[in-house]
Formats: sequence, C-alpha cells, structure tokens
Amino acid sequence: MSMKNQKKRKWSNQNVFTITPVDLDATTSVAQTLTCNIGDITTAVDVKWKDKDGGDITNALEGYTITKGSVNQNNVQESTLTISPAQLQKLDTSSPVTYQCSAKSSQYPQSKESPYQNLVVTFHDFALIAKHSEALKDTEAKISCVATGLTKKLDTVEWQKPNSGGKITDDTDGYKIDEVHTMKLLIHKLQF
Repeated sequence: MSMKNQKKRKWSNQNVFTITPVDLDATTSVAQTLTCNIGDITTAVDVKWKDKDGGDITNALEGYTITKGSVNQNNVQESTLTISPAQLQKLDTSSPVTYQCSAKSSQYPQSKESPYQNLVVTFHDFALIAKHSEALKDTEAKISCVATGLTKKLDTVEWQKPNSGGKITDDTDGYKIDEVHTMKLLIHKLQF
C-alpha cells in the first residue's frame, strides 16, 4: 500500500551520476519499498542504506531486503529497500521517518562515495469503520465499511461470513457485492 511522491531533489557527483531519493507515503500494515534512483550511469553502482538513526542497513538484518537494481534504458538504476511490517511496527510513526541512501561507482573503485541523501517516509494510520444499518427480517440489508489512511486505491476487498469464516462471493447464498473495489455488501432476504 504505497504511493510514491518523487521530489525534485538530486545530488550530482561532479557529473558522474545523480541520486534522486523518492519520498514515500506509507502504512505499517504491509511491507514498504523505498526507492533511490541513481541516474546518468551506464554501469550499475554500489548502493548503501542507513536507518533513521544512521545505522547501516544490510540484507543480513532481519526484516530488510536491499535490491541493488540494474541500469535501465534511461541510464537510471533503481535501488530499493523493502522493510517488513514487523520492522515498521517497531517505529515511532507519529512523525515522518528519514532513511538515507548513498552510491559509489563500482566501475571506478577509487572514486568517493556520494553523501547520503534523505528519503522521507510519512506514515498514515489505517482503520476500518463499519457503517451499520437496520433491516427487517426477510428484507435487504446493506453493510459497508470505510477504510481510512490508505495510500492507494484498494486492489480488492474480501468479505467473510459471520461465524463460519467462509469467503463471501458475489451472487451466492443471498449475498451481492455492490462493487469489487468498494466495501459495500448487500444481503438479500436477511435471515435471523
């Protein structure tokens, strides 16, 4: 559940390459992928990441996955850092959290590492609010939920039957799902 907001913030290594971190709106309920774009290159560079406290992040640390990336047709290498929900939930997300990325040429090993560039992650609270309605026996009842704190449109919504825990599918057992991407459920002939 992430939505990337690319800022016009770049660092240039004396015309060798540029670094453009991509700020992120996120939630702690699913893994989040941070992106650091390294541009103006033809050969992949080495990328390093730091956490909010300035500590080095490596693939050896639980809950973190770094993907170096490769150079695309636009001469940009997209390096990513994926953080697990378990790691995200350990953070104080009441204010934005800053991670950092840096790059160093692997083609020219004597070159200096770039200064670390800030990548700001703003967290949003996610909540579901049930909308109640009343209905008489053997009449239609409409149930809906409102999701708040989302960072993108839901890909899908799943409803579960009470007590049995079975998935509700459209037009079966008296259930009708209004729209696939919304949280509205119509129950025909409500039984008590």
